[in-house]
Amino acid sequence: MIPSITIPENEELIAKEQGLCEHGISWKPGHLYLTDKRIVFAQGARIFFQGAIKNLVLCKVVKRKCILGKMVKQLVFVFENRSVYIATRNVEEWMSTIGQVINDGTDKSDTK
Repeated sequence: MIPSITIPENEELIAKEQGLCEHGISWKPGHLYLTDKRIVFAQGARIFFQGAIKNLVLCKVVKRKCILGKMVKQLVFVFENRSVYIATRNVEEWMSTIGQVINDGTDKSDTK
């Protein structure tokens, strides 16, 4: 069994899917995780990238070259100091789910 990251008890795992993360001129295989607090890309138990939902500046779908130059839809996550490209299945579904997590977080902070 391939090891995976440990989600802290104070976080809820919303989604997980296999994907590729752009790293320079290459792509790293791994898993994309979405919790109610973070977006994480990991290879096994090794976290390659993570960013807090509250620090997400922009999230959108773009069509770019991936492995072997094939054009595929990718998620781009823009944080205050970093942009990350992730190729995975169901990018539109991921966008919708991330939007719901952001709205749920906004609704919770509005009621405090």
